[in-house]
Formats: sequence, structure tokens, C-alpha cells
Amino acid sequence: MFIELNGGLVPFFIDSFRLKKENIALVKFEDVDSEEDAQALVGKEVFLPLEFIDESQQNELAALIGFEAIDSKHGNIGKVTDILDNTAQELFQISNGDQEFLIPITEEFIQKIEGNTIFLETPEGLVDLFLE
Repeated sequence: MFIELNGGLVPFFIDSFRLKKENIALVKFEDVDSEEDAQALVGKEVFLPLEFIDESQQNELAALIGFEAIDSKHGNIGKVTDILDNTAQELFQISNGDQEFLIPITEEFIQKIEGNTIFLETPEGLVDLFLE
């Protein structure tokens, strides 16, 4: 797992990891053994590739259904109506009322998840295909 500290990404090795709620994880890092050391990491931006989360925890992606999807170029593109995980790549199914479209769930596209909103930065042309 990487944590943003002083403008850079610092690697932390995980002893244990468990999702507690849709947006809360309990993580024990190697060499972080005191409450003071742990408190220094609270509220920091974290980065974890999805492939490092086991399948039972990845099902927590279903908690994202109903979230608004905001694309960096197109603004609000709709709501997540489903998570498709029966394909080689997990996908957000997004509906804007008129159309439904799919966006791969990948760390490269997800900028952050805040409140009930997923902030995306999709590649040029991906969302354009659906919004024309």
C-alpha cells in the first residue's frame, strides 16, 4: 500500500487488512507499532491496487451502487447502477437516465471516492462514445 506523505508516495507493507465498512478499512502495517505512529497516518491519501484485495473483500464494491460518477472531463455522467464482476475486468455500469454504459474498475481511472461520489479520470474517447 502506498500513502501520500509530504507530496510523495511512500510504500507501507501490510501485516493485515480488513474492510470494516464501505469506506473504512482496518490496516496493520509492518513497523508501525505505536499509536503515535499510526495516528500520523490517519486521514492520509492511500493507494492500493484492486488485485491485492481478496475476492470476498472485492464484493464490497457492491457498496458503490447508487454512487454518483463524476468524470474529470465530462462532469456528472450518471449513477452506478451495478457492478459487473462476471467478466475478465470488473466494470461499473453507469446510467444517466437516457443511456447505460460500462467503465472498467481500475485504479488508473478512479481518482478518489468521497462521500457518495466516485471521481473518475477516464481515457480520451471512452465516455464520449456514450454521450454523443
